[in-house]
Amino acid sequence: MSEPARKVFTRRDLRTYDNEAWSLVKRMQEHGWTGRLSGNGHVVMYAPDGVHSQTFSRDSLRGRSGRNARAMFERWLRQREGVEEGADG
Repeated sequence: MSEPARKVFTRRDLRTYDNEAWSLVKRMQEHGWTGRLSGNGHVVMYAPDGVHSQTFSRDSLRGRSGRNARAMFERWLRQREGVEEGADG
């Protein structure tokens, strides 16, 4: 069975997701991430590097899992910035 197509989400796609979840999805998409909705309604986001992914539910970003999701994305951003800086020099 093949994986559902990845896409760029709109607010309408994720209307049942809280603002924190939507903000993270939007920010990830601004950096090239795409995603899909899993069978149980979780957002599965995939980094453009093809290595990293992140999964979260419509209201999971308020607690520890939200901190972990944001921290993972921030680490990915820092790593990417370091790679891009290294390519310049």
